[in-house]
Amino acid sequence: MNMLVNVAAVAAANPLPDIIGAVTKLEAAGDEWKCCCPFHNDRSPSLSIYSGGKRWYCFGCGKGGDVIDFVRELHQIEFREAAAMLAAGDMPAVAIAPITDVPERTKEERIEEARVIWRAASPASGTLAEAYLRFRGLDLAIPETIRFTWLTYGNHGPKHPCLIAVITGPDNRLCGIQRTYLAADGRGKANVRKPKLSLGRISGGAIRLAPAACDLIVCEGLEDGLTLQQEMGRAVWVAAGAGNMPKMRFPSLVSRVTVGGDADEAGRTGADAAIDAYRTRGISSRAIFPVGAKDFNAELMGRLGK
Repeated sequence: MNMLVNVAAVAAANPLPDIIGAVTKLEAAGDEWKCCCPFHNDRSPSLSIYSGGKRWYCFGCGKGGDVIDFVRELHQIEFREAAAMLAAGDMPAVAIAPITDVPERTKEERIEEARVIWRAASPASGTLAEAYLRFRGLDLAIPETIRFTWLTYGNHGPKHPCLIAVITGPDNRLCGIQRTYLAADGRGKANVRKPKLSLGRISGGAIRLAPAACDLIVCEGLEDGLTLQQEMGRAVWVAAGAGNMPKMRFPSLVSRVTVGGDADEAGRTGADAAIDAYRTRGISSRAIFPVGAKDFNAELMGRLGK
């Protein structure tokens, strides 16, 4: 019992964000922290710090736990040794200001901002959003859940052409949007730090490229989702982020889900996590992966010589 008390005291005295923040750069994402995982070749943030800064999980390699587990994994030592290192103050740390709870009103304001952008956006046909999709080898009819507008990146600066995809919750009502900032000619994404940004409360929601069907395909990215719908002729929903894929909620009509994963370690791990989540809800699930490319759209563009 004393060991349990000591472990709890060690964890309380060593905030997880402070320890991870000394190893890799953290970014606030709502009420969580995101960062690149130090335990595999991670080029985009796949590690989340959640549960009030007490737990971590990497959607890329599948590792996770508390602050002691992080130190144990970082130094490849036993649990007791990791706890002792923390207790002795032998781990570098940086002071990370805690994320305060996002007020419910603020969350609703973000959804309202997303709703305003969506309503003001135009149909995608004949716009730079269509030019972008055609550049990516996508010649299918553009779903009504995709629109186009011009938006600034951040609060200041020039406006960029922007593809807008609506994210709807389990009740099929708008809960957010995903913005893809485009190059001036539509032939690729804009040269900004993060050309894809979500707005609203997207957890559990999806970009519905087609109405619900008993046999559904889900995937992480919009371009891959459109590729799968074009090439396979089946209904596809997009998670708008790897971390959201296991959280996606489906109407009772959906009985089978095929997960379209990226063909790398992170993609396969993410697909496995989604399948496990769906199966616990009684939904028959399996995974498919592209051949000869990291993702389905890259596979398509390779075949087209783009």
